[in-house]
Amino acid sequence: SYLFRAFQIAESIGDTRGSASNLNVIGTIYYRQLEYDKALEYYQKALTIQEKLSNKKQIAAHLNDIGNIYFVQKKYNEAFAKYQKSLSIYTEIKDKEGIARQHNSIGEVHYKQQDYKQALSFFEQSLAIKKEIGNKLGISVTLNNIALIYQKQQDYPQSITFAQKSFDLAMEIKAPAEAKNAMQTLY
Repeated sequence: SYLFRAFQIAESIGDTRGSASNLNVIGTIYYRQLEYDKALEYYQKALTIQEKLSNKKQIAAHLNDIGNIYFVQKKYNEAFAKYQKSLSIYTEIKDKEGIARQHNSIGEVHYKQQDYKQALSFFEQSLAIKKEIGNKLGISVTLNNIALIYQKQQDYPQSITFAQKSFDLAMEIKAPAEAKNAMQTLY
């Protein structure tokens, strides 16, 4: 209720950026509560405002959020389209973190569609950028994603190698959720 009130205040004083930010947070709350239709509604409203403001970084972020909803709903083609559009914007504004994130997300779509060659290609691109910018958590996530690809391809030595690297890095940076994911891949 505080967020709705904050949204109303931001809207009443003409703070469009604040309005968009509040709408996005409300969408995220609904997303975490697994209320995807409501989350999508609020993300879409935030996206519309950011498009009017021509705020490219936020447009790309909201497209990613919308893509994530489609992904968890198993609407992979819709997710892919949003991730691709987001990637295009992040590339245009030279946002390496965003580019790496979208490569990983697109790789996950290909993984779910059992196109492991394409998935691996996108994960490797994501990994290279994450290494370049020093995003250790992102590196750990992507290493595990690559391990999962090799597991599906029954290349178990490679799968173990990548999962172990993911686990070791997760432990180093004290990321228990990612360490758990890597352990699940290992065993």
